[in-house]
Amino acid sequence: MNDKFLGSILAIPAGEAAIAAKVIFASQYFSDVIAIQLFLGKPLSTESCEIDLKNDDATVYYTSGREIRSKRWKIIGQTDVTDGERRATERTAGGEIWIEDRHLGRASAEQLADLPEMRIHGWKLIEKYAARSLA
Repeated sequence: MNDKFLGSILAIPAGEAAIAAKVIFASQYFSDVIAIQLFLGKPLSTESCEIDLKNDDATVYYTSGREIRSKRWKIIGQTDVTDGERRATERTAGGEIWIEDRHLGRASAEQLADLPEMRIHGWKLIEKYAARSLA
């Protein structure tokens, strides 16, 4: 996946509204995989350009960059990715620990229990989560 979307702020369709997401990681190792912070429960305003992107309100999901390239998920802004956002990509995949594309070794039983497992969500599921968060 190309880094050109890194830091992009996206409008994710959520039924009749949209919510914001931020691309915090674009993998070179896992083909076409990006990590987005999804700001659930916060509809984008049609009257204001202001977007509240507090990291503590975001949930990280792994998905494909295809919906950005097809313009289904529109880029509405751009910002830097913070160190905290980079650390939010810490996860397990196949019993191994990863932060971004850095492989950190085998996960212990405790780490497997504590860290999220990398699961790739399709665009329909991401949009379903977005819509449910506004219901």
